[in-house]
Amino acid sequence: MSVTLKVDGSQGELCGNKNSGELCAIAMQFQQQVDHDIGQLLPRMHGLSNTIGDMMHLNLTKDVLEFQGLIETIGSQLEQLLKEVRCEDSPDMATIGANLFFASY
Repeated sequence: MSVTLKVDGSQGELCGNKNSGELCAIAMQFQQQVDHDIGQLLPRMHGLSNTIGDMMHLNLTKDVLEFQGLIETIGSQLEQLLKEVRCEDSPDMATIGANLFFASY
């Protein structure tokens, strides 16, 4: 199921099916949590990327392999969810977040 929801920039309210208010609120909470978590991770991930890029050799430890698997899983999940996003106009973050939430059903 994919539902396109929009945010009225001036009001900051979700617009859509009148019965979808609670689901929209949940979707926005998920999106806010994801945005927060990504915001916390990005600086460290950029630093790690730079460090790995400067290395000549990396030992394949258990943690390195687990990290690689997790990165691949997250990449696949994002790719699948983003394929299901359908925006009629220019995408805004609430539209994308709501579609990501509803696409998982």
